[in-house]
Amino acid sequence: MKSVDILVSIVNWNSSNGLKECVNSFYNMLSASNYSFVIKIYDNNSTDESLSFQIVDEERIQVIRGKKNEGLKSHQYNLLNTEYKFLIVSNSDILYKEGSFPKLIEFIDSNTNTSVIGFSIFKSDGIKLNRVFHKKGFPSFTEWLIQKSLFRFIFEIILKMFHSKTPSRIKSALHRQELSSFENPSVVERVSGCVFMTTRKAVQQVGLFDSNFFMYAETIDFLKQIKTSGGVAVYYPLVSFIHYGGLSNQKRNGVNIQHNMSYFYYYKKHFGKIYAYLMCSVIFTDLTIRYFLFKLFKASYLLPKHSTIETLKDDIYYWLNKLRLNDFNETPYYKNAGD
Repeated sequence: MKSVDILVSIVNWNSSNGLKECVNSFYNMLSASNYSFVIKIYDNNSTDESLSFQIVDEERIQVIRGKKNEGLKSHQYNLLNTEYKFLIVSNSDILYKEGSFPKLIEFIDSNTNTSVIGFSIFKSDGIKLNRVFHKKGFPSFTEWLIQKSLFRFIFEIILKMFHSKTPSRIKSALHRQELSSFENPSVVERVSGCVFMTTRKAVQQVGLFDSNFFMYAETIDFLKQIKTSGGVAVYYPLVSFIHYGGLSNQKRNGVNIQHNMSYFYYYKKHFGKIYAYLMCSVIFTDLTIRYFLFKLFKASYLLPKHSTIETLKDDIYYWLNKLRLNDFNETPYYKNAGD
């Protein structure tokens, strides 16, 4: 079994040239340090040219080719047959931007209760992404209801008309506190899941990602388990990455079903079956309202992100069948995600 200081785990599915740039970025970053490392890429049966690039160091860059798309649970395959002290979990559309990696390791070594490290994340246009939550990092059902559906518009109107009388829960759900301006390492509840660092000890305690998640809510679930086990998540803004975002989503059918199913399982797991029923009802109602409003006004902003009117109809039928069949125990794994 190979033993290294740092294991970089990347899961790929049809990310085109983004994968090559991602791998080279990590390779150059870690080669400049004195730490031993290996970069493992698990490919979820890609059909594009993302694996066609030449590997410059076959000992430290390894590719595992899967036979089907298993989503982000494929990270677990990269952990096999490798002993590591630190694990970097990354999307395939990430580029290292700046920051001292040796100083990061020194920080973790001197703060032994640190289980997860999150970084500053920028979009390709240089805009900083706000994905770090100091408190209330784990979404409640109320927050999901307000943030992820047409009900947000209703609550926004209520907030404007009756600001002084609006419950604080609704106000905080509409405008969640995020730490985008912190300049020093800070203890937080939630960091960005597109790239983060954890320890072998943390993974041994709680595992990595629950295999029932395909993608989207798996990092929130992981961080919630870290907190429950007594571990600490730290936002470390002194190291930063660029996240291009959506390279695989642009080529995937059923994105909205995957996203909703991920949170469907999250709330069922942490809050109980009744919340799964409520969430299913809300999703079906939300999508149905969107469909008829779109047919009436032909306004594209009424469609969910990545949706067409045809995929919206498919989503409506999907959630209708779950309600009709009282199907709330099914593993939230969308079978056609790689089609």
